[in-house]
Amino acid sequence: MIMICFFDYIFYRTYIAFKKRGEEQVIGPTIHVGNCFGGLFSPIWWGGFYVIVGRNPPKMYVFVIASLIYLLLFIRYKKKYNQIIQKYSRSKYNKTIPVFLIYCMVAVCGLLGIILTVFLERFFLEPFHLEGILGKWLNL
Repeated sequence: MIMICFFDYIFYRTYIAFKKRGEEQVIGPTIHVGNCFGGLFSPIWWGGFYVIVGRNPPKMYVFVIASLIYLLLFIRYKKKYNQIIQKYSRSKYNKTIPVFLIYCMVAVCGLLGIILTVFLERFFLEPFHLEGILGKWLNL
């Protein structure tokens, strides 16, 4: 629940920034949130690829997963953006968090994702020899 609120607040602040520039669309803030989401949760789906098909998953798998993430986020924010705007319009963080920090969240989430991926690979997947183990069992 906390993570959903985190991404909703990033969506709200990005939406307001786009609105100030005269672009009242949901797609721009959704892409921003999708980039944050993908960076932060990349260790989870990369670890899944590692266990299923090995170190180098086919690019088509990665493309399908990323497209699905963006599509689900777009559907969610298209339906709920009025509720999100009303919820966060009076937030105490609107005055304390500068806009540039909201835009830096993509880099921060990406960096955390890389660090967690390296940690996952080095200390969990490689020592236990989990590369492609499920794919071999399923004959992939």
